[in-house]
Amino acid sequence: MSQRNLLIATGAGFFLVFALALAPARILTGLLPAEAGRISGATGTVWSGGASFVEVGGIQLRDLNWDLKALALLIGRLALTVDAKWGTGFVQGDATIGLTGNLRLRDVRLAGPLEPVMQKLNLPPGGGELAVEIAALDIAAQWPTKIVGTVRVGRVPLKILGVPGSLTGNYQLEFDIDDVPDGGTIPGVLTDNGGPLEILGELNLVPPRDYRIQARISARPDAPTELINGLLLVGPKLPDGSHEFQMTGSL
Repeated sequence: MSQRNLLIATGAGFFLVFALALAPARILTGLLPAEAGRISGATGTVWSGGASFVEVGGIQLRDLNWDLKALALLIGRLALTVDAKWGTGFVQGDATIGLTGNLRLRDVRLAGPLEPVMQKLNLPPGGGELAVEIAALDIAAQWPTKIVGTVRVGRVPLKILGVPGSLTGNYQLEFDIDDVPDGGTIPGVLTDNGGPLEILGELNLVPPRDYRIQARISARPDAPTELINGLLLVGPKLPDGSHEFQMTGSL
C-alpha cells in the first residue's frame, strides 16, 4: 500500500471510530440482538454513556456507566471501563473483547449476593455474600488462559456440605495462574476465613465447564455439637480428626 493510500485508510479509520464514539448511546438498543440481551434507558454517547438497565447472558445490571477506549477499535478490539450495580452490590473494572471473541479483564471488583452463583453451580440456595477481585483474567475459546484473583464468600449455609441446621461459614478461593497448562485444568486454593468450620483443599476447574472440589474439613474446638455431629454425614472421621469432602458439578 502506498503512503498516500495508507494515510487515507488511517484517516477513514479514525473518522469511523470517532463517528461511532460520538453517536448517541440509544443506538445500542437497536444494535444488540434480542437473543444476546437487552438495554434500556440508554443515555450519553457510545463513547461515554450509561443505561438504567442491561441484561446480558442472564446477568442483570442497573445504573451502568461505561467509558469506551475508542482507539482500541482501530486494532479490532472493544475496550471499555464499566461501573454498575448488580443486585444489592456492584461491579466495576476494565474489559477488552477481540474480534475472535477473546475476553480480557483487568482490575475487576464485584460484590453482591451469592445465590445467583450457587444457582449456576447447581447448588441449593440459601443466601450468602460474594466478593470477587480479579487482577487478570484472559478467556479464549470460552476457557481461561490466565487467571489471577480471589473469590470470597461469607455467611455460606453449611447445608450445602450436607451439614444440617442454620450454621454458616466464610471461605476464600484463590487463583494465581499466569499460563493455564496443557489440558486446561485450573487449580484454585480453597481455605476458610474463620468460623466454626475449618477447610483446606482445592477447587479445580476442568474443561469443558466442570468443577471438582477436594478438601479436608474439620470442626473447630469451639464448634457447636450440631456441626460436629453433622460432619459425620459428610464422611468418616480421619485419624487427624478431619473429614474428606468431595464435590463435582458443572458450570
